[in-house]
Amino acid sequence: MTPSFTETIYFYLLSAGLLVVFGSIVQHRHLLGGLFVSELLFIVAPSLSYTIQKKYCLSHTYSLFPVSQKTAVLAGIIALAAFVLVGIIATLQELLLPRSSSYIEVWNQILAEFHQVPLIVAVFLVAILPGVCEELLFRGFLLRGIRQRYSDTTAVVVVGVLFGVFHLDPYRFLPVTLLGILFGYMVVKTGSLVPGMIAHAINNSISIAISYGAYQTQQGEMFTGANTEEFLTWEIIASAIVMLAIALPIFILSLRALPRSEHAEVGLKRDEGMSGTSPNEETTFELPPGERQEEDEHSNEDDSL
Repeated sequence: MTPSFTETIYFYLLSAGLLVVFGSIVQHRHLLGGLFVSELLFIVAPSLSYTIQKKYCLSHTYSLFPVSQKTAVLAGIIALAAFVLVGIIATLQELLLPRSSSYIEVWNQILAEFHQVPLIVAVFLVAILPGVCEELLFRGFLLRGIRQRYSDTTAVVVVGVLFGVFHLDPYRFLPVTLLGILFGYMVVKTGSLVPGMIAHAINNSISIAISYGAYQTQQGEMFTGANTEEFLTWEIIASAIVMLAIALPIFILSLRALPRSEHAEVGLKRDEGMSGTSPNEETTFELPPGERQEEDEHSNEDDSL
């Protein structure tokens, strides 16, 4: 038994409210400690404690199933390629919607605090912890509930949008939403939350590592933003085209090669009141035609992690 659509939406709103009201307070007092508290207490704890209290099945509610080594490696490759592709999209967005100087200044102040601690600590707070906690809430608890009422495609897109909104940053809404949709697709196809966690953690790790590298290169001086016309030189444009030509086929081929697990076919009970469906009727998740046979051929080839 797993939470209903209504229950999952309620806890999404609850976590968002807790993060806005109390998360802002604790992060203002101490950014790094506040992030730790926010991820554990405001993002993952409400839905997790409710799931345990209601005695819902944890493994099915959060799609906590093991994956093969092949799936784990492919999740990492997809994350690397997606980082390049989403980075290009974010750059194009900058052309249409440039960040304000005040926005850049605020982010520089935030990054300055991270640069005062070892990189491994920053990676834990910005990559590993969100990769676990946020995936448990969004691609685990929330996605499970929404899939009970809507198709997989709709559910993945809706959760991706809610993920983007959750970050409360208009400049990052599009990139974060696209990544959220990608993570959701990976979870639906594999039937496990693990690939989403891996991809999420890797994406954030790359971001913070680049930030640390840029900070060290500039010898402690924070990036203040470059004029768009100065930034988009022919050399940079040519480099972006080459990176796109390499990353896009790797991204597509890796997604297609992502093994489909037997857990992807676990039926879920729809909410009561759905037209044409009884409360106890189970429905099977469907993926795009042509993928099922291809992935079933590989389902037993890899050892579980």
